[in-house]
Amino acid sequence: MTPRLRKTVALLLAAPVMLFVYVTVSLVVIHRARGLDFSYEHAGTDLTFASSDGVWRGEEDLMNGREFPAVLRAFELYRLRSHQPEVRFLRTKPWKKPWKWAWWFDRRSNPKWKVPYMPLDQVPTGPTELPTAIGVTAEEQAEAHRAAEDYMRSLQ
Repeated sequence: MTPRLRKTVALLLAAPVMLFVYVTVSLVVIHRARGLDFSYEHAGTDLTFASSDGVWRGEEDLMNGREFPAVLRAFELYRLRSHQPEVRFLRTKPWKKPWKWAWWFDRRSNPKWKVPYMPLDQVPTGPTELPTAIGVTAEEQAEAHRAAEDYMRSLQ
């Protein structure tokens, strides 16, 4: 191998490493500015969820710390406050295709991907109004938390 070819190969190999370092440092700075820790080990794509009656909707916002357990607790609180134990929790965002960059960081084994999927346009629109979260008691919060933990265990 000639010295010039060796130098070209070294430069070609260094470019992806430099890009990875640049992206990582940028993501760390962005996360720190928002008061969050950064890791490539994360929950992946933000998912959207809905109740089977079409009244309740929720979504993750992983950049701002709203993760799947918080969304699940909000759903369980809705189900408790609306007195509808038969309402099911549905995922309304499909599994990503491999050519989408965000897909690379998703783990299919994550419990949030095990929630039954239904396209959002097939979720019925509910005629009832969303019950208010004003005046939620500590007992209701605890009951919603227990129900969410039970559901999480059933997904694992």
